[in-house]
Amino acid sequence: MKEELSAHSDQADTAGVSVANQISPMKIINGAYIKLFDWPTNSLFPETIIMDQGRFLELREELKRLTLIASILLVTYTNVGMAISGEKGFPSKLKREIKILLDGTNDDSAAMLNIGDYLCKEVNECLKESNYQMLDATKQETLKSQLQAVADRNHSVQKLLDSRAKSFMLKMLTARGKFNPSEHVPAGLKTVEKEILEMSTRFQKLVVHNRQVYGPFYSEIIAGMSS
Repeated sequence: MKEELSAHSDQADTAGVSVANQISPMKIINGAYIKLFDWPTNSLFPETIIMDQGRFLELREELKRLTLIASILLVTYTNVGMAISGEKGFPSKLKREIKILLDGTNDDSAAMLNIGDYLCKEVNECLKESNYQMLDATKQETLKSQLQAVADRNHSVQKLLDSRAKSFMLKMLTARGKFNPSEHVPAGLKTVEKEILEMSTRFQKLVVHNRQVYGPFYSEIIAGMSS
């Protein structure tokens, strides 16, 4: 929270506006919760979060897995195009198998070799059944190469979807009144919509509980820093 407040403080000072009038404590608190997804792996969480660290870490790993699966599907559909986009149930089938191939491995790059072979096979069968031209050897190698690249957490597609997922969860935390999360799932994450909604709801419940217990404490700290 201190880092986030400092960033807002710099902006407010530049504009000649007092921090206390510029920043919502709740905005800072919610932003700090989102930053837990990027907390250093070998570092303990803040004292007020430590009891729930295990659950937050599970959610972090789940987010990583979901953004990877969404990235794989996005790369696949971008390569193949409209030919398979209208096939009912096809994305769900691919998603299930990709998840199975990823489960139980800590080496996404190695798993991607099997995933590339699987997707080329399934896509070509789908194209054949729909009377579309199948992927030739060159196009299959291009797809496999791009899938291998997207396994890297620093790949632009993964980073984009990760950022969108966190922005979505922040929106859930700050929503007021009638808010239907399913109407706000970002582009690129629609293929894992059900899973993203379930994970985000669990995250929201953890945050709401922690905020109810420690909210006044957080607000007091922020008020002291901004005075």
